[in-house]
Amino acid sequence: MTPLDADMDDAMQRWAARHKLERVASYRQLQGYSNQLRAMTMYCGPPLTIHSFKLPAGFNLRGVGSNEERATVRGEHQDVSYIVNKTSQALTPILPVAKVIVRLLTLGLDQGSIGLAGSSFTQFHLRYMIFAKFDKIHRLIRDIKFAENGCCKKIFTKAKLWSAYVFSLNKRPFGSGANTTMKQRLMWIFRQRVCDIHDAAFQKYLPKLGKMWNKPYTTVEEQQAILNAVYELPSFSQHLNHPKLANWFAWNKSANEQMKEFHAAKLVYEVMFDDQADPDAKLHYSNVLLCLLVM
Repeated sequence: MTPLDADMDDAMQRWAARHKLERVASYRQLQGYSNQLRAMTMYCGPPLTIHSFKLPAGFNLRGVGSNEERATVRGEHQDVSYIVNKTSQALTPILPVAKVIVRLLTLGLDQGSIGLAGSSFTQFHLRYMIFAKFDKIHRLIRDIKFAENGCCKKIFTKAKLWSAYVFSLNKRPFGSGANTTMKQRLMWIFRQRVCDIHDAAFQKYLPKLGKMWNKPYTTVEEQQAILNAVYELPSFSQHLNHPKLANWFAWNKSANEQMKEFHAAKLVYEVMFDDQADPDAKLHYSNVLLCLLVM
């Protein structure tokens, strides 16, 4: 990041030069809060900024020093607390006696390091009335991701990354969706080649399809119903959801839609393409893992 990229003061430029860009990001986020406040309040009187939440004079909200103690004097209508210097016995009121209107800003954050650092800086260093509330969804997702990354040598994380590529084929290449048109054509040709339940390829996958879809496959009618379901595979006729990295639940949605098509899609591709060795038979752990997740 250069001075041409962002207008930073000298202190921020030094942090950027030391590759402490996370601190710069926190600084920029605080600037964003301040600018948003100004834009929201500029037509309602004096515009507010992040500095508008600074406590007025008379507030002494700080920790008690080693040579100090806290004392409270009870009054007729209200109690007053002081910080007492043990040596000089000087009294410093913690809160003003008179009523003072104080602004409070509460930020809804995702408990990430950048937002958390900024809110902590304003609260504990600048002592502004700015606090953060962390939403439960972000915390839940963070817990899930930490659990995935911390077990089994990250094989669950790897499986999600590899399967996300497969799930996003309908949007490729480059978001054009051209693969969807190709898959629609593949399914049309597949229907011409496998138009009978007695086809050897269909009979090979029939037990797996019946178990995965929880459908009986004993009678001719039941087998025909499963073959008709193969013809109507959603991933061969629709774009479906796209597992975007910015959307935490996108992979879950895509997995819910497409994992149930695993054996049916293998049937279509096996019929449409040249006979090749099944990669699952090689016992490569990545393929085995994907199969385990699908099952």
